[in-house]
Amino acid sequence: MTLGIDADCALAYWMSDSAKVETTKRYSHETLLERIDTGNLPDWAYAPDGRVHAVAINADEYINRKGILCRVAQVGLPRGSSALSAGGTPIVSPECCFLRLAGMLPLQELVKAGDLLCSAFFFDDSACLTGRRETMTCVEKLTSYVKKTGPARGAKQARKALRFLADGAASPPEIDACLLFCLPVKYGGYGCPLPEFNGHIRLSQDVARTLGYADCYGDLLWRKAKCIVEYTSEQHHTGYQKQAQDEMRRAALEAMGYRVFLLTKPQLYNQVAFEGIARPVLRAIGRRMPRQTLEYQAAQYELRKGLLYEPSWIIDRACGGWRQEL
Repeated sequence: MTLGIDADCALAYWMSDSAKVETTKRYSHETLLERIDTGNLPDWAYAPDGRVHAVAINADEYINRKGILCRVAQVGLPRGSSALSAGGTPIVSPECCFLRLAGMLPLQELVKAGDLLCSAFFFDDSACLTGRRETMTCVEKLTSYVKKTGPARGAKQARKALRFLADGAASPPEIDACLLFCLPVKYGGYGCPLPEFNGHIRLSQDVARTLGYADCYGDLLWRKAKCIVEYTSEQHHTGYQKQAQDEMRRAALEAMGYRVFLLTKPQLYNQVAFEGIARPVLRAIGRRMPRQTLEYQAAQYELRKGLLYEPSWIIDRACGGWRQEL
């Protein structure tokens, strides 16, 4: 890769409905510059400051031009760092995006960015959550890529964040809830082990016969503890029929020995209400509540601030608009 759109702008593309993973050897310094000169760039290529944020592979390829913020990768990027957008714009790959963001974001937001890249959902042009898709990358690929980077900027932070990533989230609130539960206490989390996102559960024959289907999926599933946290969104869980189906599904899972806890948007956003869910969840998975020290309470505030209330523009734009929908 000679010159391509950097990670802070690229994340929004990788969360869009047009995103495709297409590696290429056709990167050139001129290609991106020509696109900038002709205005042939999509909206996501521009940062809030109105400039195109680009990354050059070494100092010789650095450019100083109005309208471009060019950063230089201090250490050579490994193979698999390059991609093209669906419209042909040079861009960092999902794996390189994660590494580059490690030098830009605090840990909690980097973990969220990693979970977004490994998620199974996307946003349409109006920033509404619209459906499921194959993941753009996965934790295994991110881990393999980071191992190849050596002393690259952000590599240490990236390796730390990899411990808290999971594949297959179906919405931003699932990611937020997972991080609140699972990040270490020093970062404001509850220190829980990682659950499976949308973990598959095969129903017993009797239960399957009653419900008319044999497979269920838990939003956050701690399989060994048989504990599930279900996020009940305003977008997908409204209407009498849907609520009745959810209740039948919950009763079926409980009949099989699972404990199912429902989490709503107001509970997610309110610290006291969330703690009311966290206490029985931690009991169910065999963990104790952290001590409520002043340091822990401050860390909780900072975690919620970064995830829910005042995220960086990088995360906010990648997830733009979901707060109104879910």
